[in-house]
Amino acid sequence: MRVELINCEGAVLKCTVGRFNVSLLAFLLDGQGYIKFTPRLEHLYKYLLGHFTLENILEAAEEIKINNVIYDFKDINLTNIHSVDKRITDHSEQDLDIKSLAKLIAKVESILFKKRSLDKLGINDAKMTHYSTSPLLWSVVKSIRKMDTLKLADILNEDGEYMETNIYMFLARLRDKFEAFKKNGDTKLYAQKIKEDNRPFSSYVFRFKGNKSTMEYHLEFQIINEETIKIKEYKIY
Repeated sequence: MRVELINCEGAVLKCTVGRFNVSLLAFLLDGQGYIKFTPRLEHLYKYLLGHFTLENILEAAEEIKINNVIYDFKDINLTNIHSVDKRITDHSEQDLDIKSLAKLIAKVESILFKKRSLDKLGINDAKMTHYSTSPLLWSVVKSIRKMDTLKLADILNEDGEYMETNIYMFLARLRDKFEAFKKNGDTKLYAQKIKEDNRPFSSYVFRFKGNKSTMEYHLEFQIINEETIKIKEYKIY
């Protein structure tokens, strides 16, 4: 399900609804591209009812991408985002697709009810999610972007498989790679998902690029379950 929520002389806020998640796409001012993020469903619901601004739900979003590059909330220039400080009810009816808005509210209510029902039954829906809803993968990608091996050591399972070796050798190799980035002036890495395959396990390839240099590093992540992730180096030919 895809809807245009706000249309001011062209769509400025779009929404895509999956089976268990929703993503929003807001256009940036002056033709600078777009920002896409996965809000928490409870926050999105409050936004659709007019209780939250776009900034409120963006701040707690699980995944934020500007022109397909992952960013932290604190690194975003909010003034570039169309209607970021407005509640949806601040817009005129002329700018809103009321029918689509009503359908979206009903859909989000349905997803929330389904997720809460699964939680009560103790059923895990991890196999039905993409990486933005995998807390483990999201934390790993975020730690790599910050070149933080200490954080990675804390969140990775010691029994996991990383570059066909143990976690300690993996972290040592990663530390060497981070040092190479830093020697080239990089203070953090940008991350971009470049490949995805959901069979038999959810698998994603990310490109990590220095914020100052042109250096790149590619890793493939395979989600085994909610506590285990397999990591290996990905070669670009």
